[in-house]
Amino acid sequence: MLRVRLPGAAAWMWLAVAAGLVTVLLTACGPVARLSLENSHWRAVSIGNLAPVEGHEPTLDFSADGISGSAGCNRYTTTMEIDPPHLQHGPFGIEGNVCDNKVMQIEIAFADALQQADAIDIGIGRLVLNGNGGTIVFEGVERSN
Repeated sequence: MLRVRLPGAAAWMWLAVAAGLVTVLLTACGPVARLSLENSHWRAVSIGNLAPVEGHEPTLDFSADGISGSAGCNRYTTTMEIDPPHLQHGPFGIEGNVCDNKVMQIEIAFADALQQADAIDIGIGRLVLNGNGGTIVFEGVERSN
């Protein structure tokens, strides 16, 4: 065991320095900063027990203006208030194009699950939305400009 004996005034100075370091460390490591999803991009890998049609995977793109993406065939927009594990979203707008039956089946399931989602779980490279409409599992993707 290492013991360091310091003269009185020096001991108080070292205690003050140590207390300052602890304060700095606790401030830096204190409450976790709110996670920002802004400018992140996600691709659905499952909607309930359905797998997306390759090349028509639904997407979820977060921006400062809200959320948008592809539902598989049509583009959609909405907004979300996220306070993990809870979420609330605003009005949901989607285009009205008709696509292949399998793609439309996935799109309808995705839109229903997205509109009813009320819980979010965010992990490294993974985002899960849950609600009465089912579960959507996303993987993070790089977006090229």
